[in-house]
Amino acid sequence: MPELRLFAELKTVFGSIHSRRRLHGHEIDLYVGRHRFGIEIDGSYWHMNKATADARKGKVLTRHGITLIRIRQEGLDKLSPVDLVLTNKEFAIDRHEVVCNILIHIADVVKFGARTKRKINKYLSLSRFANESEFRDLLNLLPGPLPGNSLWDSNKPLLREWHVSKSGKLTAKDVHP
Repeated sequence: MPELRLFAELKTVFGSIHSRRRLHGHEIDLYVGRHRFGIEIDGSYWHMNKATADARKGKVLTRHGITLIRIRQEGLDKLSPVDLVLTNKEFAIDRHEVVCNILIHIADVVKFGARTKRKINKYLSLSRFANESEFRDLLNLLPGPLPGNSLWDSNKPLLREWHVSKSGKLTAKDVHP
C-alpha cells in the first residue's frame, strides 16, 4: 500500500494532506493544498498504456498552478522533469529511506518556507517511520474509503436517498461515492 504509507508519512510533515482529491476534473492521489502540489503514484500495471491521459492531467493541473509530481514505477517513463522513477523494490515504499528520498525530491521541486524546511529536515533525521500507527489504522479501513472520502463526506444531497433499513450494517461512511 505505497499510497497509504506515503499519505501517513507526509501528513507528519505537511499536516493537512488529502487522499483522492478531485480538482479541475481530475483526481489526484495525494494533494497538499497549502503548498499547491499533488502526488500521483503510478504503478506500471495500471499506467502502462496511459501516458497520454496522465500527461494531459499534469498539464491541466499545471495550468491551474498545481505542481504534479509523479512517482512512477520502473518500466514507466517520466512524463515531466519533476517526476521520480523508483525501482520495483523501492516502489513498495515500505522502507523509511525511500520515503526520505521522495521527500528530498519533493523539496527539490516545490518551494517551501523555512518552517516547512525545518519539518522536512526533522523527518529526514528520523531512523524509522514517523506515523506507523496511522498507517495501520488506514490499512484497517480497507476496502472502504479513507476518512474524508466516503459518500457521507462527499455527497450530502445523496444521503437523503440512503435507505438505512435496506443497507443493513453498511453505512454511507463505508461506501466510496
